[in-house]
Amino acid sequence: MNTEEYSFELSKNRWSNPIPLEFKFATDGTPSESRTELSLSYTGNFFHIDFNCFDNPNVDENYYKVSNEPLYNQEVFEVFISGGSEDPKSYLEVEINPNNAIWVGEIDNPSLGEQMQSIKQMIDPKESKIEHTVEATKDSWKGRLSIPWDLIGRSEDNQYRINFYRVRSIKAQHNKRDWVCDLENCEFLCWSPTLSGESPAFHRPKMFGHMKLNG
Repeated sequence: MNTEEYSFELSKNRWSNPIPLEFKFATDGTPSESRTELSLSYTGNFFHIDFNCFDNPNVDENYYKVSNEPLYNQEVFEVFISGGSEDPKSYLEVEINPNNAIWVGEIDNPSLGEQMQSIKQMIDPKESKIEHTVEATKDSWKGRLSIPWDLIGRSEDNQYRINFYRVRSIKAQHNKRDWVCDLENCEFLCWSPTLSGESPAFHRPKMFGHMKLNG
């Protein structure tokens, strides 16, 4: 896959049109029937991400409520981002769940996904100065992440590598508060599919899309 196909430009202080209405399965790039909508903007201090996760009937079965807990074990929306146009060997990961808990960390991935990545540094959510809100209904959830550029790291040429992800529950977990997402109970969806084969994997920097800032 040519990652240039997954690219967009943003103009300062202007919101983008939603991109796209459907995310794709991480494993093989086929579209999911569930709808995910993004709209993006940036200012001098923040990168803003509005997301809307539709078709989510089990949204109330997310039990992590404390930031920097392993939110990725259940439903989350995630963004990975790094300055520059090259395949990044390190990048910022930010997650948010339907309870408005966030996870923030710097990821070390020197093999570009050929081997297991590691957490280079966990970042205290309050010290990150990320602004975040969530609103959930019976079958959907939406929110906003405003990530400081100082946390991301500014790119001299205004080029960034980026990807967006969604883990969506497809099987009711009822009162199993310690349930963990897997291929039987969840969909693993990407904006730019990582094409990881039989097992879903998000940490594939070669497959990150491209973002250019104008203005």
